[in-house]
Amino acid sequence: GNPPMNTVTGDVTRIDGGVGVRIPGGTVTLPPALGAAVERRGLEQVVLGVRPEDLAFDDGGLIRATVSLVEALGHERHVICRLEDGQLIIVRQPVSAAPPVEEREVGVATDAAHLHVFNAASEERVDA
Repeated sequence: GNPPMNTVTGDVTRIDGGVGVRIPGGTVTLPPALGAAVERRGLEQVVLGVRPEDLAFDDGGLIRATVSLVEALGHERHVICRLEDGQLIIVRQPVSAAPPVEEREVGVATDAAHLHVFNAASEERVDA
């Protein structure tokens, strides 16, 4: 797709009886079946993938990032954000939404059902 899927490398961790992935800027809880699949494979590091249209700005979002660039494309915006370690993510936003301010910290959220998980070493997709 365009823009491409966001991919962020993180460490697998146990949280509240489930499985999460600690990435720069926060920790993402995996859906139970996907978390169990990660545990069955004994993975310690994974790559999380999420499409730009499946991310949204949310003050209460679990991931913190800094807006680097707001790119207006007519009917939509691509908002490029930087995680604390420098990894970039792109949020696709309709023009009807208020644009974020460049160089400001924002909260980013997604529905866990939209997450894709890949083995960091082999790059194979992990399916529930």
